[in-house]
Amino acid sequence: MNKNKNIVFSGFSDDTLSEKIMSKGYSISNVTRKDTVCVIVADPYKSYGTSSAKVKLALQLNIPIISCELLDSYII
Repeated sequence: MNKNKNIVFSGFSDDTLSEKIMSKGYSISNVTRKDTVCVIVADPYKSYGTSSAKVKLALQLNIPIISCELLDSYII
């Protein structure tokens, strides 16, 4: 179980994707923390230049920033 691991959305939300993530035992958070598995963004290439606090902190903590298309391969 991954209940101590969270995943963060930045710049969008997706209820269907959130349910899928939670069914795998992860939690959804609005805040990037040390235990964040990844930050999901609509377009990871545009996100690196964003002013999003979630993305900035993820970069500082070396947390992956991924697109929702890559999520399935990331959280098994």
